[in-house]
Amino acid sequence: AAFLARVRAAVHPKPVRVYAEQWQYHGIETFFSYREDAQAAGRVVLTSNLSSMPEVAGEGALFVNPYSIDDIRAGILNIVNNKRMRESLIEMGCENVKRFQTKKISSMYTELYLQFLND
Repeated sequence: AAFLARVRAAVHPKPVRVYAEQWQYHGIETFFSYREDAQAAGRVVLTSNLSSMPEVAGEGALFVNPYSIDDIRAGILNIVNNKRMRESLIEMGCENVKRFQTKKISSMYTELYLQFLND
């Protein structure tokens, strides 16, 4: 676990990851390419309040209007200046990624398929 944390920290050396896209083409897949890794690495994630981002990021991210530079700026400043919020987002982000662990997702798919077979 310590080795993995060091690898993630090297991949995501910045304490804040900003993903304020206006359109999310791949939805969950794109989120996992960037945001989940950042959350798992203990980074604060600031992301768009559009598309599937609120559902996927859960309570582990700060959401902004991607059409508003002022909103993005305010979000970044809030993260930088509010240690309590920053720590809370990091903690909730680490919890959020647990929802998407491979074992958990595969178990959910298995359960769904069994429901189809039994109906």
